[in-house]
Amino acid sequence: MIVPAVCATAALGVLVYDHFAGTTTVGFAFAVAALAAAVGRTLLTFREVRQLAESRVEARTDDLTGLANRRYLVRRLEDEIERREGESEVALLLIDLNHFKELNDTSVTPPATSCCAAWARACSRRSAPTT
Repeated sequence: MIVPAVCATAALGVLVYDHFAGTTTVGFAFAVAALAAAVGRTLLTFREVRQLAESRVEARTDDLTGLANRRYLVRRLEDEIERREGESEVALLLIDLNHFKELNDTSVTPPATSCCAAWARACSRRSAPTT
């Protein structure tokens, strides 16, 4: 963000100078082009930051249920253990749905999908909020 800001400032300086003292047409054209490039790069940067944020969310959540995945669980546990080191205990509850993987892998019908998503929503409503 620094480079586009510096370029935009320099281009604006040339345009202001052109208004009062006059510059060549080429100088004016370069200033306008630099300003347009700075604005374009800034917009592209905002788009990339938004995509990066979406990728981070996708990397730590399950598409079907929207719940946190193993990667998020491991990171969160490490953070909690480090934060509470020596202060208090950390507890983890794991729930295993027997044979649900086989059901989910063999049946891609809406009932299996909606059952899993509904169970996930019910669990997340009853769990502590995550940071």
